[in-house]
Amino acid sequence: AYSFLIGENILQHSFNTYIYFILLALIPMIGGHTVMNYLLKYLKTSIVTSIALGEPVGASILAYYILGQEVDLLKASAMALVLFSLFLVITQGIKEKQCK
Repeated sequence: AYSFLIGENILQHSFNTYIYFILLALIPMIGGHTVMNYLLKYLKTSIVTSIALGEPVGASILAYYILGQEVDLLKASAMALVLFSLFLVITQGIKEKQCK
C-alpha cells in the first residue's frame, strides 16, 4: 500500500525476486506455526503464546549482527526485560506441570 501511495512501481522486480518474497512469507509462517502447534502438546497455551514475545528480541539480535543496526541501552534493557519475563513464564509453567 505504501508503494502505491508514493507512486513506486512494484512490478519492476525480477521473477526470482517475487519467488523470494513469497518464500520469505511462507517458510517462517509455516515453520513457526508448526513449531507452536507441536509445543501445544507439551506446554500450556499461555506459555506457547508467550514465547512469540521473544520474536522481536531475536529479530533485533539478527539485525545487529547481519545489518549492523545499533542496539542502545534502552533497547538492550527492553530486550532483557522481555527475556526475563519469558524465563519467569516458562519456568512457572514447567513447575506447574511437574506438580500435577
